[in-house]
Amino acid sequence: MAIKKQSRNSNQIKTTEVAPQVKAFEKPVFSFFNMRNGKYHIDTCSQEQRSSLALKLSKIGQLSWQDLKTKATKSGLGYEFIDKKAIKGDSVDHLSEDIKLMAFRFWTQAPMVGYRCSNGAFHILWLDKDFTLYNHG
Repeated sequence: MAIKKQSRNSNQIKTTEVAPQVKAFEKPVFSFFNMRNGKYHIDTCSQEQRSSLALKLSKIGQLSWQDLKTKATKSGLGYEFIDKKAIKGDSVDHLSEDIKLMAFRFWTQAPMVGYRCSNGAFHILWLDKDFTLYNHG
């Protein structure tokens, strides 16, 4: 098994194998490196939204990926998968086929959307504070 390293060939985020895969009991780390500029960027958040995001990341970071998958939904710390085709507020052309989008809630149920790498990092792409990034059903 291998960790998939992110590469930016041809302006598309892809993954390539380089090291052992993260175990389910390991805790997530968070990255803003690939955050998209524009309406859903952290720079457009209020101080309250930024504080809420920091607290939520701290709480989520205390749980393992396995706990987030199985137990955290009841406590509001779980996640859901988002179909790339549902994204309407920004392009997903920069994401390769192997990337699955996930959403955690960070402020009054507003989702932070990104993807999990096999090294355990969660790359936050968008902060959907006005619920316009995708159809929330």
